[in-house]
Amino acid sequence: MKIVRVLTALVALATVSACATPFQVAEVQDVMAAPSPVVGTPFTKALFEEYKEATRHEAIDEYEWRHAVVYARKAERAATGEVVPPENPADWDVPVEAAPVLQQARAALMDDFDKGARERVPVEAAKAQVSLDCWIEEEWEREKDPGCKTTFLATEPKLKPPAVPATVEAPAPAQPLVIPFDYNKAEINASAMQTLYDAAPALKAAKPMVIRIHGFTDTVGGKPYNKSLSERRAKAVADQLKKLGVEGVSVEVVGFGKEKLAVPTKNNVKEQRNRRAEVTWETAR
Repeated sequence: MKIVRVLTALVALATVSACATPFQVAEVQDVMAAPSPVVGTPFTKALFEEYKEATRHEAIDEYEWRHAVVYARKAERAATGEVVPPENPADWDVPVEAAPVLQQARAALMDDFDKGARERVPVEAAKAQVSLDCWIEEEWEREKDPGCKTTFLATEPKLKPPAVPATVEAPAPAQPLVIPFDYNKAEINASAMQTLYDAAPALKAAKPMVIRIHGFTDTVGGKPYNKSLSERRAKAVADQLKKLGVEGVSVEVVGFGKEKLAVPTKNNVKEQRNRRAEVTWETAR
């Protein structure tokens, strides 16, 4: 069958450019008749189709068999699943004034590929690559109005990754941030931990210069014990904020025991609102 194709190519060669050999003409005809590939990625399959059409255009519409061979060979490689790279303008004798523009276009395309355009939009990525190759070829031919440039410039922006939606910064929580504690405990309970987790991003974003963490108790128990308990509560909150990335230039940790009650009570009264730590902060002005 190869002999038949070569003989057919000899006939075709009589009516086209003498710059292609019979075997090259046969190679072009094989690609134009080839079915869609069954191997490879969506990108390489789309790339084959784009190079196949470029092959047909150059051979049938333009009678540029040398360039048809270039595209045909790239189509053959893409059909095997190979990720064929785009042409490099430096390898072509393009006008001096066109070279920087083409290099910038290729750099933009390669950046798109590095950011996942082949996987994200394979059809558009293939079209952009082949239109760039065609644009380089047209500049080499000194085309006055390179149509492939228009195609590339219309297609390449579609390869950009989607814009990341702007995040709305949560406002810093009201001061003081109150962290409740269980009776006679200095460990942070589940609900208090959630309060710290919820507040941490905004506190971290505020970049506080000074953080003050004050611990308190209710009126049950003696002063020395409650003083120690309140200090441990304040330190527990300070340690957890540090784990969450909330730090200041200065961090003040103080325990007040059963002084400065949130809710005034008599002595030896269990009052949840008094068992707490309070966090306040100052930011740079």
